[in-house]
Amino acid sequence: MMTIKIGNGIERDISYYGMELISSPEAFGGEIKDSNIVKIDFPEEDGDTVYIPPNVAIKSFDYKIRLAFIAQTGQTPSVKIIDFMTAILGKEITIKNKYKGVSLVGYAKKYSDVEYFRDQKAAIFDLTIYVPSGKVDPL
Repeated sequence: MMTIKIGNGIERDISYYGMELISSPEAFGGEIKDSNIVKIDFPEEDGDTVYIPPNVAIKSFDYKIRLAFIAQTGQTPSVKIIDFMTAILGKEITIKNKYKGVSLVGYAKKYSDVEYFRDQKAAIFDLTIYVPSGKVDPL
Protein backbone atom coordinates (compact mmCIF):
# COMPACT_ATOMS: atom_id res chain seq x y z
CA MET A 1 0.00 0.00 0.00
CA MET A 2 1.49 3.29 -1.10
CA THR A 3 0.31 6.88 -0.99
CA ILE A 4 1.58 9.90 -2.87
CA LYS A 5 1.24 13.60 -2.18
CA ILE A 6 2.05 15.95 -5.05
CA GLY A 7 3.25 19.38 -3.92
CA ASN A 8 0.76 20.81 -1.42
CA GLY A 9 -2.04 18.59 -2.71
CA ILE A 10 -3.98 15.87 -0.97
CA GLU A 11 -2.28 12.64 0.04
CA ARG A 12 -3.89 9.90 -2.05
CA ASP A 13 -3.51 6.17 -2.42
CA ILE A 14 -1.85 5.38 -5.76
CA SER A 15 -4.96 3.41 -6.73
CA TYR A 16 -6.62 6.83 -7.10
CA TYR A 17 -4.42 7.26 -10.19
CA GLY A 18 -5.28 3.76 -11.44
CA MET A 19 -1.95 2.28 -10.35
CA GLU A 20 -0.74 -0.51 -8.10
CA LEU A 21 2.68 -0.97 -6.52
CA ILE A 22 4.56 -3.96 -7.93
CA SER A 23 7.88 -3.57 -6.11
CA SER A 24 10.00 -1.13 -4.10
CA PRO A 25 13.51 -1.31 -2.62
CA GLU A 26 14.38 -2.85 0.71
CA ALA A 27 17.26 -0.39 1.24
CA PHE A 28 16.38 3.25 1.82
CA GLY A 29 19.64 5.18 1.46
CA GLY A 30 21.12 6.14 4.80
CA GLU A 31 24.72 6.22 3.61
CA ILE A 32 26.90 8.84 5.35
CA LYS A 33 28.54 11.48 3.15
CA ASP A 34 32.31 11.02 2.91
CA SER A 35 32.84 14.66 3.90
CA ASN A 36 31.60 13.77 7.42
CA ILE A 37 34.32 11.21 8.01
CA VAL A 38 37.67 12.56 9.17
CA LYS A 39 40.51 10.02 9.01
CA ILE A 40 43.96 10.59 10.46
CA ASP A 41 46.74 8.11 9.88
CA PHE A 42 49.49 8.31 12.49
CA PRO A 43 52.65 6.60 11.18
CA GLU A 44 53.46 5.08 14.57
CA GLU A 45 49.99 3.45 14.91
CA ASP A 46 48.25 0.66 13.03
CA GLY A 47 45.20 1.72 11.03
CA ASP A 48 43.48 5.11 11.06
CA THR A 49 41.94 7.27 13.73
CA VAL A 50 38.39 8.04 12.56
CA TYR A 51 36.05 10.79 13.67
CA ILE A 52 32.40 10.98 12.62
CA PRO A 53 30.41 13.94 13.97
CA PRO A 54 27.25 13.20 15.99
CA ASN A 55 24.95 14.91 13.44
CA VAL A 56 26.09 13.43 10.16
CA ALA A 57 24.84 14.41 6.72
CA ILE A 58 23.30 11.61 4.69
CA LYS A 59 23.93 11.09 0.96
CA SER A 60 21.09 11.66 -1.45
CA PHE A 61 19.82 8.58 -3.25
CA ASP A 62 17.44 7.29 -5.90
CA TYR A 63 14.32 5.37 -4.88
CA LYS A 64 13.07 3.21 -7.75
CA ILE A 65 9.57 1.79 -7.64
CA ARG A 66 7.78 -0.41 -10.16
CA LEU A 67 4.14 0.45 -10.77
CA ALA A 68 1.37 -1.10 -12.84
CA PHE A 69 -1.40 0.87 -14.49
CA ILE A 70 -4.59 -0.99 -15.37
CA ALA A 71 -6.83 1.00 -17.71
CA GLN A 72 -10.57 1.31 -17.23
CA THR A 73 -12.96 1.31 -20.18
CA GLY A 74 -12.02 3.99 -22.69
CA GLN A 75 -8.61 4.70 -21.14
CA THR A 76 -5.23 4.22 -22.77
CA PRO A 77 -2.41 3.32 -20.35
CA SER A 78 0.23 5.40 -22.13
CA VAL A 79 -1.92 8.55 -22.05
CA LYS A 80 -2.80 8.11 -18.36
CA ILE A 81 0.83 7.45 -17.39
CA ILE A 82 1.99 10.54 -19.30
CA ASP A 83 -0.73 12.57 -17.52
CA PHE A 84 0.52 11.27 -14.17
CA MET A 85 4.15 12.06 -15.01
CA THR A 86 3.18 15.56 -16.16
CA ALA A 87 1.42 16.08 -12.81
CA ILE A 88 4.50 15.13 -10.75
CA LEU A 89 7.41 16.49 -12.80
CA GLY A 90 9.11 19.46 -11.18
CA LYS A 91 7.06 19.13 -8.00
CA GLU A 92 8.04 17.88 -4.58
CA ILE A 93 6.37 14.55 -3.95
CA THR A 94 5.92 12.67 -0.69
CA ILE A 95 5.79 8.90 -0.94
CA LYS A 96 4.55 6.81 1.97
CA ASN A 97 5.15 3.11 1.65
CA LYS A 98 2.88 1.82 4.39
CA TYR A 99 3.82 -1.80 3.76
CA LYS A 100 7.48 -1.05 4.55
CA GLY A 101 6.69 1.71 7.07
CA VAL A 102 8.65 4.57 5.50
CA SER A 103 8.00 8.09 4.23
CA LEU A 104 10.31 9.99 1.90
CA VAL A 105 10.26 13.32 0.10
CA GLY A 106 11.80 13.81 -3.31
CA TYR A 107 11.35 14.62 -6.97
CA ALA A 108 10.53 12.50 -10.01
CA LYS A 109 13.84 11.84 -11.75
CA LYS A 110 12.92 9.49 -14.58
CA TYR A 111 10.31 7.14 -15.89
CA SER A 112 10.91 4.07 -18.03
CA ASP A 113 8.60 1.63 -19.72
CA VAL A 114 8.89 -1.98 -18.70
CA GLU A 115 6.05 -3.81 -20.38
CA TYR A 116 2.76 -3.09 -22.13
CA PHE A 117 -0.09 -5.59 -22.33
CA ARG A 118 -2.40 -4.58 -25.18
CA ASP A 119 -5.06 -7.24 -24.49
CA GLN A 120 -5.46 -6.23 -20.85
CA LYS A 121 -4.89 -2.50 -21.45
CA ALA A 122 -2.24 -2.54 -18.75
CA ALA A 123 1.29 -1.23 -18.49
CA ILE A 124 4.14 -1.74 -16.05
CA PHE A 125 6.68 1.05 -15.61
CA ASP A 126 9.52 2.13 -13.34
CA LEU A 127 9.54 5.50 -11.59
CA THR A 128 12.79 6.77 -10.07
CA ILE A 129 12.47 9.36 -7.32
CA TYR A 130 15.47 11.44 -6.30
CA VAL A 131 15.62 11.94 -2.50
CA PRO A 132 17.96 14.94 -2.08
CA SER A 133 18.24 14.91 1.70
CA GLY A 134 18.90 11.19 1.85
CA LYS A 135 16.51 11.12 4.77
CA VAL A 136 13.76 8.54 5.20
CA ASP A 137 11.32 8.89 8.07
CA PRO A 138 9.45 6.03 9.74
CA LEU A 139 5.67 6.12 9.58
